[in-house]
Amino acid sequence: MFGDFMALDVIQKVLLSTVLVSIPEEIFVFMTTLILMGEFDYWKEDECDRLFEKWDYVRVFVPAVICALLSNILRYAGVDSGIITIAMIATGLILMVLTGDLWDDAKVMRWIGKAALYLLIVVLAIGIIDFLSIPFVIYATGKTLHEIQNNIFLFFMLCLTSRVIEYTILVFLIAKKRTLLKANIINIVFESKILTTLSFLVLTCNFALLMIMVRIIGYEKALESMSFDLRLLVIMATCILPVLNISLFFWSIYYVKNREVQKQKNLAEKLDDLTKEIKLCTNSDFYDNIKWKLTSVQKDMEDISLNLYHTPENN
Repeated sequence: MFGDFMALDVIQKVLLSTVLVSIPEEIFVFMTTLILMGEFDYWKEDECDRLFEKWDYVRVFVPAVICALLSNILRYAGVDSGIITIAMIATGLILMVLTGDLWDDAKVMRWIGKAALYLLIVVLAIGIIDFLSIPFVIYATGKTLHEIQNNIFLFFMLCLTSRVIEYTILVFLIAKKRTLLKANIINIVFESKILTTLSFLVLTCNFALLMIMVRIIGYEKALESMSFDLRLLVIMATCILPVLNISLFFWSIYYVKNREVQKQKNLAEKLDDLTKEIKLCTNSDFYDNIKWKLTSVQKDMEDISLNLYHTPENN
């Protein structure tokens, strides 16, 4: 089993599969797990101006690279996929503990239990995402999973839809921590009749397009006369375009709305600073003759500052 593994072409496949397919997936796994655990809650702080601290790179990328490489070594060595999954969960958990700097923490066992739970949830979510897209691609291309995995380009294309969905979820989780709106996109949409109508149209059109293409590809075999490369391109476009269309539509709305709220917050902070300066002036003996006027202006500006910006509730 391991004799064949040492062949040069197999080693190349392991490395390419690790870089192009597995590392992006493992980054999603560990980033999502740590976010769900609350390890990146410092993103909520106003003074936080960067996505990663130096140690976060170790916590995310070291487990991701090791697990990605190990999973491909085992897969190309012929190890059963179920065993690989169990081994990767165990290895990932161990690496999270080793890179988590927990040995002086009295609640280390609770942290490990929490990490194991969320890691299992994320792995299950990946399985569901793969189940939604991969069988259709396999059926439409007429290739077996083994044949696809032995062709790095096909394997990369096979996983592309899943990666788009996974990183859409990851962006959502990051936005929930990092932005003022806390990723409350549903509330934003339903507050506007126009946005609600547009959202319904976008979802309906993309779903209808997907159903039409599935019928054409799966039932009417319309792509059989095409070359394999062209057929693969059409199949991947069928899977990816609806996801991209819907994601970009909602994130465009979210981006614009979040910028509006950010501008309001900045203006509110400026007004708040100004009211503090006015209050300082009114407490000074040098401004007794205009104290009554400054007090009135101060009150008006405080009211504006309080009513201008309201932080959305964190659902």
